[in-house]
Amino acid sequence: MEVRKAKETDNKEIINVANRSFERVRYSGYDFKITMPAVYRGKDFFKYHYVCEEDRQIVAVAGNLIRDIKINKVFSKFSNIGTVSTLPSYQGKGCMSLLMKEIDKENIKNNIDFSILTGDRKRYNHFGFEKVGFIFKLNINKRLIENQNYKDIFISKVVNKNEISEMYNIYLKNSKLTLRDEENFYSSLKSRKHEIFLIKKDHSVIGYYALDKNGESIDEFYLKEFTFFEPIISAILRKTKKEKIYFTINPFDKEYFYRLERLSEDINIIDDLQIKVYNLENMLKTIFELNKKIKDFKNESYIYNIDGKSYKITIKNNKLKIKTGNYSSKNTYSLTQFLRHIFSPIECYDQNKLSLVFALNYADLF
Repeated sequence: MEVRKAKETDNKEIINVANRSFERVRYSGYDFKITMPAVYRGKDFFKYHYVCEEDRQIVAVAGNLIRDIKINKVFSKFSNIGTVSTLPSYQGKGCMSLLMKEIDKENIKNNIDFSILTGDRKRYNHFGFEKVGFIFKLNINKRLIENQNYKDIFISKVVNKNEISEMYNIYLKNSKLTLRDEENFYSSLKSRKHEIFLIKKDHSVIGYYALDKNGESIDEFYLKEFTFFEPIISAILRKTKKEKIYFTINPFDKEYFYRLERLSEDINIIDDLQIKVYNLENMLKTIFELNKKIKDFKNESYIYNIDGKSYKITIKNNKLKIKTGNYSSKNTYSLTQFLRHIFSPIECYDQNKLSLVFALNYADLF
């Protein structure tokens, strides 16, 4: 078995192997060119991939997309791992392990601060990944808002580029971490066979949402303002013709969570985003800057012993400083334990604790 960086001539086979592998666990006709158009509709996606070969046949692939985050003056590099795929007849032969080792080498060489992926924890925890990212899934029942006057709210499909541009401006206004540009915004939003709907009032676009292929979950939902929030929810439910629907909410969208929480029958926490940390200090500084967009932190100092190394984390006037040294602390963790401790879905909005949020919208994933 040989692992190598992919070449342009591998493009067709990368897609073929990935589709054949995922079709069994997703749905018949699953196609990465549809579900991840921002990556797979171009001609240069081979650059992000490694392939595993046997007898000159590609039997497994994995992608590693290196991306940047810049918040205020804090800059970080992270990698998005995706399309980890092995043909059914070659599963259990170590292909995934070989691919992940090559990606690990690439990330270290490129001074990556952290790497993220989604998927079954059992597949990735022995590669150093830990579940820390999460989203909220809120169940909204039509009867809870049946008295809302929604008749001035209109739901329609997108029909032209001007409407897409209006949607993109709403996305920029709402999203705390904008990883899509206007060119790939709509195609990424339609990934995973989502249907996209505009929310209008007086013929003006006031919001949009992305409905999953089963018509059961809204996986991105943004508005210009919250003035007509409950009538909009009522109009959406009547458009779907369902008694209830799930809203998937990124915890960075704090105001949406609080408003939908009041209307929900139940709330689920889905923690399928996993992180592998290469540079703990840089990762914490970057994600701290993101979290400042949803809360102010209490002035405080924290001392942790993490994998035998002592860290003093100080917050003053909403600024974070990290020092290493010979500090004494009863707070002793492995790195994975520390990540689970600090990224708490229960305490994520608590200003009195060093609790952090990290999540990506589905359309922002690899």
